[in-house]
Amino acid sequence: MKKRNVVILLGVLIIGMALTRIFISVSTPEIVTERETISKNSTALAATSRPETDPYILNEEEVARELASGNSRMITTKDIRSLRAFYPQQSDVEQDFQDHPHSPSSTLMAFAQKLGPLIERAEVDRDSALILTQEFSRCALDDSIHEAARALCVQDIELLQKTYPELADRAKQIRTQVSPDVLRILETNDRFKKKE
Repeated sequence: MKKRNVVILLGVLIIGMALTRIFISVSTPEIVTERETISKNSTALAATSRPETDPYILNEEEVARELASGNSRMITTKDIRSLRAFYPQQSDVEQDFQDHPHSPSSTLMAFAQKLGPLIERAEVDRDSALILTQEFSRCALDDSIHEAARALCVQDIELLQKTYPELADRAKQIRTQVSPDVLRILETNDRFKKKE
């Protein structure tokens, strides 16, 4: 019974984070307009700037040029290391729930707050989206990370595929590989989204 309550609470937490993202998108139309423009152009960009090889491998020349410009929005190794430091471990979240059974996990909340700026950068930079997709794939399959965080990683891959349709296959593949607990959280969130 206790594990079921935790799964339900985590599902509610993920739904709340998703609604927050939706609210932010709706409340800032200039960002939505920029995202729509990028989304419309991303398929053409992918066709012209990428060879017909693995889409998850970055073009080294493009990366070097972006970093040399000094105006990089690209997600770096430092960003990924920092994100990994916030991955919620099972034991940390369980301790949060023991200490504060009626509050959201502060560990999960810190992780969600760390993801926000990275997702925003990835939505306007294709290479960053590829880097994050690779990292989120790793996160989604890592059993040491709490189920709610792994579900959020899967949802963020699915979010990025809306801007970069070439990520759709990867999003589907990851969803089929996650643990049953993570899949249960994702399906709960899917049912909630259908009701909207």
